[in-house]
Amino acid sequence: LTYRASGKSGKRRPTKQDIDIDSVEAWSNLYNKWINDSSDDIEVIFYPKEIVPDILNLLKDTFLAMPKKDRMTTKDFPEGGYSTLGYTPFGYLGYDHTRPPTEEEKDILKRICTEFGRVYQRFLDIQKAEDQAREAQIEAALERVRSASMAMHKTEDLADVVVVYFEQLNDLQVKFIQSWITIFHLDEGFVDVWFSPLDGIYDSPTHFKMPSILFEETSIKSWKEGLPFSYISFSTKEAVDQFFQVCDDATGGNYFRNIQKKLKLEQFEMLDANHKYGCISKSNTMKVTDEEKDILQRFAKVFEQTYTRFLDLQKAEAQTREAQIEASLERIRAKSMAMHHPSELSEVLTVMFEQLDGLGVKTAWTHLTLIDLEKNTFTYRMTGREGKRVEVEQVVAIDASDVWIHAAETFKSENPDAITRLEFKPNDLPKLWDIFDGIFSSLPEGYQIFPEDFPDGLFATQANCKFGYLGINQPRKATEEEEKILGRFGNEFGRLYQRYLDIEKAQHQAREAQIEVSLERVRAKSMAMHNTDELTDVLGVLFDQFEILGINPALTHLTLFDEENDTFSLRITTSGKNKVIAEQIIDVDEIEAWRNSYHNWKRSELHALDCIDYPPEQLPDLWEVLDEVMSALPKKHKIYPEDFPNGLYTTQGHCKFGYLGFNSGQRATEEEKDIVVRFAKEFGRLYQRFLDLQKAEEQAREAQIESALERVRSQSMGMQTSDDFSRVTTEM
Repeated sequence: LTYRASGKSGKRRPTKQDIDIDSVEAWSNLYNKWINDSSDDIEVIFYPKEIVPDILNLLKDTFLAMPKKDRMTTKDFPEGGYSTLGYTPFGYLGYDHTRPPTEEEKDILKRICTEFGRVYQRFLDIQKAEDQAREAQIEAALERVRSASMAMHKTEDLADVVVVYFEQLNDLQVKFIQSWITIFHLDEGFVDVWFSPLDGIYDSPTHFKMPSILFEETSIKSWKEGLPFSYISFSTKEAVDQFFQVCDDATGGNYFRNIQKKLKLEQFEMLDANHKYGCISKSNTMKVTDEEKDILQRFAKVFEQTYTRFLDLQKAEAQTREAQIEASLERIRAKSMAMHHPSELSEVLTVMFEQLDGLGVKTAWTHLTLIDLEKNTFTYRMTGREGKRVEVEQVVAIDASDVWIHAAETFKSENPDAITRLEFKPNDLPKLWDIFDGIFSSLPEGYQIFPEDFPDGLFATQANCKFGYLGINQPRKATEEEEKILGRFGNEFGRLYQRYLDIEKAQHQAREAQIEVSLERVRAKSMAMHNTDELTDVLGVLFDQFEILGINPALTHLTLFDEENDTFSLRITTSGKNKVIAEQIIDVDEIEAWRNSYHNWKRSELHALDCIDYPPEQLPDLWEVLDEVMSALPKKHKIYPEDFPNGLYTTQGHCKFGYLGFNSGQRATEEEKDIVVRFAKEFGRLYQRFLDLQKAEEQAREAQIESALERVRSQSMGMQTSDDFSRVTTEM
């Protein structure tokens, strides 16, 4: 039984004592009666003075905890004592006296016991409800940690988990300074530790790889022994200082000393709750409570379960992730190859908007805002009412509204999962519609949206992502569930848009590598030239590389200018396999466009671009002028004016000696223009090298001839008679 007593003064004493119920026969009998009989009769036990010392000795722990003046002694019961006890559903409530109770006193006690039973039952009910609520709170916290752990895709994501763990300990009002998660890598000799933020000192989580030897006699020792906890305690400021100094020495910084500098800890208590892979921990300035140990152990168990799953899936996810990325790249590549602006992600956005509708999020319209902080603008896209998928967009200055200025500041400061709520009063809506007139007026008839549709105002709820906001617009505030759904979509959009940017960057890199390979092939062919006749081979390789790069030219050409004669030599090819040497010398004034290109070449900087557009009606005359090179083309590679019903477009890059370019039935794209300029630049450099080598070879040949002449001259100069002619002829 649990015994509590007030002492002689009747004041509240918190002391309680557990006693064996069989210690006194009267107590045992009373207990049996309480078990078997719920009668509310008052029980009176008389203790003769001979056994009072034994009774008081049994209860000594209770009385010793009281002030001396409150303690009952044998002197208080010279003739023995009476315990008057009233029944309750939970035990007995009573008092001790030197005389038996009167009937009135019994009746009073009986009434007190009845009231106590009712009140104590209420107390137990409240206590149970509080325990249940606390359990639900703990389970919710565990679920959040579990969710954060389940969302891990890489080990570094433990930084996010430790923040959630930190937040949940705070929510559970567990007293601590800091929390952390530790993963042991004992074979490698280190431990990974993710520390939570620390209020007023560190705003974000911190990760350290620390030597495992630091914890061999503490955390790791208890973990190896299979103990549920390890406990480390420092009881002086000097001990705390020394411990933090050791940790900083191990991590090569002053992370821990900064904590001590700020907090000036004179006592430091650390609790580790062990799990299969390490431990989760917390620190405080006071001893840990049993409830805190239980909570920490449960967190450790949840983390162990999810981390086990993470490790099991990590290998499989690494394999499937690569396949998933490649498949996504392939699906997006066809769309993104032609993309010049994120607005062309309409299909991805449409899918996301349809999902919002499918999940029952009832909106007047959905919108996407992409913020450009450098330009201080945002691009706004929206859909029509009733799920009508009409994607339109408008660029708006952030300064157009104080609401958006605030939203932009929020965007810069809050995490990607944050929800922003905007409320527009009815009298604010006309101004809003004026600002967005470009987009609202673009909606089809029947799907337009008007200020009058929102008599109580407009409520915009938007999820913050890395690039802006994804939002819904309603005539009421969004529900908590709708906000959660929107938050997840905002997070998902951020991930998808980042993937698009990553793919775009990867495509640029891949394209650059492809161009460099093509340049290398042209470079190799140019490096192998020994005479100008081989320029046609270079053009053939150039034609092939343009086709590989997706330019698909009708012909490639090389124009080399002769400034002294105001002419140029033209070489063309219509196939990489066309080995026909076709060259034509043409007057630059033959066609006005050529004269303009010639003057552009003379006054332009190196590596400029020149474009000529020939309308269809000019092509017969052009072919007539170029008859010499056109006629030299093999029959199966010939081209005719009628092959270009929309005209012929020349795109050529400037080099030191003229132009290198291609001709097509359509205007070149910006990328194609850039490519031809790069090829022309490379050709100019290589052709200069060819000319330099050619000149060097001619100089070497001239020196060789001069040497031979000198030897013949020497023999001739040495002749004395006609018989000496033989020596001269021999030398020659």
